[in-house]
Amino acid sequence: MTEHFSALVVRKSVNRTFNCELENLPLDFLPQHEVTIKVHYSSINYKDLMSCAGNPAVTRRFPHIPGTDAAGVVTSSQSPLFTPGDKVMVTCFPMGMNHFGGFSEYISVPASWVMPLPADMTMEQAMAFGTAGYTAAMCVDAITVAGVDNNKKIMVTGITGGVGCIAAAILCQLGYEICADFTTPQSYDFAVKMGATVLLPREELLVTQQQNLAKPRWHAAIDIVGGACLENLIKMTDEHGVIAAVGNASATQFSGNVLPFILRAISLIGINAELSSGDTKSRLWHLLATDWKPTNLMALYNTIKLAELPNLITNYQTQRPFGRIVVAMEP
Repeated sequence: MTEHFSALVVRKSVNRTFNCELENLPLDFLPQHEVTIKVHYSSINYKDLMSCAGNPAVTRRFPHIPGTDAAGVVTSSQSPLFTPGDKVMVTCFPMGMNHFGGFSEYISVPASWVMPLPADMTMEQAMAFGTAGYTAAMCVDAITVAGVDNNKKIMVTGITGGVGCIAAAILCQLGYEICADFTTPQSYDFAVKMGATVLLPREELLVTQQQNLAKPRWHAAIDIVGGACLENLIKMTDEHGVIAAVGNASATQFSGNVLPFILRAISLIGINAELSSGDTKSRLWHLLATDWKPTNLMALYNTIKLAELPNLITNYQTQRPFGRIVVAMEP
């Protein structure tokens, strides 16, 4: 195994600014945990961008290597669960927050964080899903478990993001009719590409409504926006519907009333991938590798090289890409 490796390192300056650059590091820069993995692919999640910006809610210790997700091959293991040569992945754990993460040619992690790569899934596909894709699968699972028939309309907000686009792709594959919001002509076109047939400007979902109930427009919803958007989604969901709340792109707080719950019997379900049980992870990753794998998966992501990552992060806010971004470690 090499004695040095490349990684994206976030450093904090004396004036409390943060910068991200690729660095060539000695292998002993990594923490020593049970399993060491040569990373082949990673992916970008929203928490990674927060970590790169030095957000203290995500990362407090610097220098730091971000990257919530990683897929690669085990190079050494102190755990009987894994042996060198095993193809594995790490998702849905605190890696990349206060533990060195996947924007790196090597990682060292606890064995409990490591999962065998699912059969019928490549490492690149695993990172096309990543934590965002698994979170999307949890949202879809909440809808299907609630018994919402696949001939019903499902609202997906934030469809241009990782969770939204993969959730929409899975739902389309399962036969649901997709509704989506949009903010720009480009996001409208992307939503149509993802299979949305009913589209409305996000402004309509952010307008304060005085009534406690509104005309039902869908039978379930997956929301990454939060705030007033979530409040209106609740009012517009049909009887026995379910709303999976998974984000706060607009706001963390929302107002509401009990009538949608006691008159329409809707359910509001919070989604947190890190709190998912091992059995649930195994079941949903198997579905993502088989029946739930979108036929248009390659249209949902773009692949960049590790060397391109610093520039993408620097320009992310002004040139925000749609869908998922997979990071390939090989030059």
